[in-house]
Amino acid sequence: MEYGHAARQYLLHWLHSENLHSVHSPGLFSFCRDVIYSDTFNGDAEEQIESIRRKCIEDSRIVKGIDYGTGSNGGLRSVGIAAVAKVEIAPIRYARLYNRIVQWTQANEILEIGTSLGLTTLYLSIEPNRKVTTLEGHEGIASTAEENFKRANRHNIRVIHGDASKTLSQTLNEGLKPDLVLIDASHRYNSTMDFFDQVIDHVKESGAVIIDDIHSSREMTKAWQAIVQHVKTTAAIDLFRCGVVLLDKRLEKRLWRFRI
Repeated sequence: MEYGHAARQYLLHWLHSENLHSVHSPGLFSFCRDVIYSDTFNGDAEEQIESIRRKCIEDSRIVKGIDYGTGSNGGLRSVGIAAVAKVEIAPIRYARLYNRIVQWTQANEILEIGTSLGLTTLYLSIEPNRKVTTLEGHEGIASTAEENFKRANRHNIRVIHGDASKTLSQTLNEGLKPDLVLIDASHRYNSTMDFFDQVIDHVKESGAVIIDDIHSSREMTKAWQAIVQHVKTTAAIDLFRCGVVLLDKRLEKRLWRFRI
């Protein structure tokens, strides 16, 4: 995290944010009302996920694996489960948001790049009719995520281990056509653009792509700006922590900023 950059971007985001009354497109108005400015409690499923989150925060184990993430040279990295749970996992309000995006897009086939401990994955897979394919490079973290999926008794999640820069193309070549993609890995310009360029040709019409941590560094903001201008991007929605690309061609091609 580049804290100075993130602070400047937050100020710009705060100054330029719009609200529900700025939106006149019926489709985008529905997204704002039902996704951005809504809130949800997912009952017993959410209580179970948040119980798993608390267990992870209290987990003193150290796990090892090859790290392909931000600033890494692909070497062996030991990480504490508790540290990952406290710092690297999407907070509950964003996990709920991602689930609402899945509901709004009526996504049944979901691709997640960057499993981490699997807590966001559990929100994405709340409904049993959804199928989630999730990619994680760090072996120790991926194994911990699989433990969490077993705790939640989820059978609609497939974890693919290995460097996402290689496993993504293999997964897409198998014929995966996701309705929704969440990119939350590497957090570098080249990697993020490579992930986006690969998935954008496979996402189903009227689907969505979510990019996490779009203002965490100069590289990620640069990647987000390039994605906003991408020829296949229609409505691009900046929620500061994450960006959402809606691919519905009926929507106006422009950038929106909203505070949540």
